[in-house]
Amino acid sequence: MAAFRTSCLAGSTKCAVSGKGRSWYMNPNVGPGIQACHIVPQQHYNVYSVPSSFGKDQYCPRRLREAWNRTWSAENSIALFSHFHDFFDNRLFSIHPETLRIRVFMPYDVLLEYHGSIAQLSPMVDRKALRHHYDMCCIENMAAKMFLSDIYVSEMTSRSATSGPISPFESGCHTPIIPNITNTASSSSKDIPGDPQKR
Repeated sequence: MAAFRTSCLAGSTKCAVSGKGRSWYMNPNVGPGIQACHIVPQQHYNVYSVPSSFGKDQYCPRRLREAWNRTWSAENSIALFSHFHDFFDNRLFSIHPETLRIRVFMPYDVLLEYHGSIAQLSPMVDRKALRHHYDMCCIENMAAKMFLSDIYVSEMTSRSATSGPISPFESGCHTPIIPNITNTASSSSKDIPGDPQKR
């Protein structure tokens, strides 16, 4: 864990998005503001891709230990300026695992100029980790634009057309969405669909 930043910056001398940040001196090899960023966050270590030789059981202690160690490896890291690191962690943009094209998911002016450009990554970056981040960005940002009440209505319509009562194991997705009558926010903000953090 202590060597995460060092191993990341040994393979990258600039920000993967902007291509800038080289040091004007030999040591350190990167300038101020460049950070080592986890592709798969360490909090989500359990989803990191691990070879089947570590066990097929998703919750096997040996497999989980290996997944934890791999999240701290250089293969799960990219060098980014601190603000791009924040945007990457908040999934405002991602890097396509095959083409290495940067995809911006929110119309944020700081990011838009990089949309479609090629990220400058170290060849050792784990493409499966990039795939996970890219897929999660697609899922979260597509879902952020959906009307939650429409989802509920369509689920309930299809559910009532099928079979009887809902089991306790599936009731969470059928919980009604009830408007908050104590909310004093303007009605215009209520009319905007999706996740408020992604607007």
